[in-house]
Amino acid sequence: MLDLIAMYEAQKAFRNRIDYKGDDRFGELILALQVELGECANELPKVFKFWAHKENNLQDALIEYADGLHFTLDIGHEIFFEDFDMILLVVRSR
Repeated sequence: MLDLIAMYEAQKAFRNRIDYKGDDRFGELILALQVELGECANELPKVFKFWAHKENNLQDALIEYADGLHFTLDIGHEIFFEDFDMILLVVRSR
C-alpha cells in the first residue's frame, strides 16, 4: 500500500520550497487537479472515448495520475487535512 503519510510530508516539503504566496492558491490547485484528471483520461481513450480507435497509453496515464495525486496532496495541505486514520479505515474496509 502507498505510504500516504510519507507522500503527504514529501509534498509539504515541495510546497515549502515553491513558497507560493498568492491569495488564489486553493482555486488554482482545484483547476490544476481538474486539468490533470482530464489529461489522465485523455491518455485512456478506450475507457471513455467509445468512438475512438486510439490505444490506451498507460505510461502517460500514470504520469498524469501522479501529477493529479500531487495536487490532491497539496489541496490536503491547503485545507489543513490531518486525519489519516480515517483514510486508512476507509481503505481497509474495502
